[in-house]
This record gives sequence, structure tokens and C-alpha cells, in this order.
Amino acid sequence: MIRRCDDHDFEPIWAIINDGARAYKGVIPEDCWTEPYMSKSELRYEIDDGVAFWGYEEGGKLVTSFQNSGGIWYTCPGLHRTESPSASPKK
Repeated sequence: MIRRCDDHDFEPIWAIINDGARAYKGVIPEDCWTEPYMSKSELRYEIDDGVAFWGYEEGGKLVTSFQNSGGIWYTCPGLHRTESPSASPKK
């Protein structure tokens, strides 16, 4: 099921972003890589700045998120849990 995410989804969204980013560790230049890849404060800033997240659930667990900012929809492999069968392939 695809649904709009709310404040209760903050932690899962943050986990999805950082889990998905791990698939690109070694591809993302080292000088651009941080642990975690996106901090909670960065995510909070993006949400407060108007980025809306929608998510796809599998088995009651949020596994993919989509961003909407300024009327433009974004998704990328970094917004998928790597353990999900629907996750994008790594590297």
C-alpha cells in the first residue's frame, strides 16, 4: 500500500535513507560520505522545508519512500530498504 507518511514515520524514513545509502558506500566519494549518510537534523530540516514523503509498505513495514518537493516527485535507490525484495539492486 502506498500512503502519505507522517511524523510517526520519521524514524523509518531516516532508516530507509541511510540503509539505502549503504549500497552506494564506495561509489559515493569518500569526502562526501558521512555516517550516518543523512543525519536526523538534516531530515527534519528537509521535512520542515516542505519535502513530503510517501511510502510503500510490505507486510506492514515501510520499505520505500518517495519525496515530493515543489510538485516534483523523487525516488531513488537510496530510498529503498536493501533487505526488501522490491529494493533496487546494489552497485
